[in-house]
Amino acid sequence: MERLVAYIVAAVIALLALGSVARYASRAYHGGTVTVAITEATDMWHSAQSVYGNTAGGGASNYTNVNNTAAKQAGIVPSQMAIGTGDYITGPWNTSNVVLSGQSYQFSEQWNNVPSTSCAQFALSQPASTVTVNGTTIGLNNDGSASAAVASACSIGQGGSVSTIRFDFTEISGQ
Repeated sequence: MERLVAYIVAAVIALLALGSVARYASRAYHGGTVTVAITEATDMWHSAQSVYGNTAGGGASNYTNVNNTAAKQAGIVPSQMAIGTGDYITGPWNTSNVVLSGQSYQFSEQWNNVPSTSCAQFALSQPASTVTVNGTTIGLNNDGSASAAVASACSIGQGGSVSTIRFDFTEISGQ
């Protein structure tokens, strides 16, 4: 009987360990860390738009009540990012995290502790109205100037440094 209990306990411990490995393997399966972050950022924007945006309850965009806790409760945050209870949202990089907010027609994602080596690619990946990189706000347009401004703000080449990136998505159709 004692042996059976020991086998059951060992099986439970193995399943818990396998679950943790599966979570990280799922992220890795989708590509490198930057690719995962791009997908997660896009998923949150599309989910927020469907819950709070101009498609919700009669079409009136209102992101005013968006915060991490409300976003997790509404299912906006991908499950692999919504670790535990409360308002913490984890990013795919070590120590990275995300803060969600909103006001009127604008939804914002602030990504903290993004490695500077991933900064430019990630900052230019979203269909945001503006992106703020390390305090520098850059309008995203098609004239090529945004790429140079983002690269400069990211401080590429300073090994070991991290960046803060904020995407501001503005719904023009709701105004």
